Amino acid sequence: MIDWFNSLPDAVIVIGCAVLMGALVIAIPLIMRSLPIVAPTPENTEFVMRIQGTLFVMSGFALAFTLAQAQANVRHVDALVAAEAAHINNLDRILTRYGEPSVAAIRPDLMTYANSVATLEWEAMHHDKEHEPTMQAFAPVARAITAVNPTNARQATLYTEMMKSIDHIMESRALRLEAVHIALPGIYWGVVAFAMAVLVLASCVIERTPFRNLALATQMSVLGAFIGILFITDHPFHGESSIGPDAFVKAMSEMKARRN
Repeated sequence: MIDWFNSLPDAVIVIGCAVLMGALVIAIPLIMRSLPIVAPTPENTEFVMRIQGTLFVMSGFALAFTLAQAQANVRHVDALVAAEAAHINNLDRILTRYGEPSVAAIRPDLMTYANSVATLEWEAMHHDKEHEPTMQAFAPVARAITAVNPTNARQATLYTEMMKSIDHIMESRALRLEAVHIALPGIYWGVVAFAMAVLVLASCVIERTPFRNLALATQMSVLGAFIGILFITDHPFHGESSIGPDAFVKAMSEMKARRN
């Protein structure tokens, strides 16, 4: 269900959440108005109108704060992806500068690994999975570099940089795969649902007029739009605006253009 929801365009998710919340605050009171405990009266209306604004402000502030944190998470994950691609590109650059055909021959395997990350593994991450063959694709690169035998000081320096790059690539990959699981806890969404239910149920005791219906629907639609945007940004590797392998594509383009 969540995967299907994530597959929808961002605009559809935001507008759908806004329309749903606006519709609920109109429809639910019509369904529940026959219950004596929520029957609209002037006294009930006066009391709820005083607290309705406070509930709305508190809910809006909580959603806005969480949205800011989710956006920060997305920027952090995007930086991790860019750093990993840069480490791969840097290793290819060092392999080129080493000056030995046997070392330069490692570059195609490195390209294969980068391409596997950008295609096969990225698709697996959409389903919160790790692509084991991609990890295995890096093994020939690591083994070949480990077997390199520097013959002078310059090559020794470059070899040290190669080994550091391997460590950086593996560390960056681990951080990226861990970031696949970044998301708000389920209990948070439970609290959001509870807060929206309280707002909708509280509005049931308000005597309705066309203007009040419009005002309450607009108010709840704003919160619904915030919820939609928060859902979109909650999973960095899911949805229309998810983080893509653009950094890897750019790195591979530079690697292809680099000559031995």
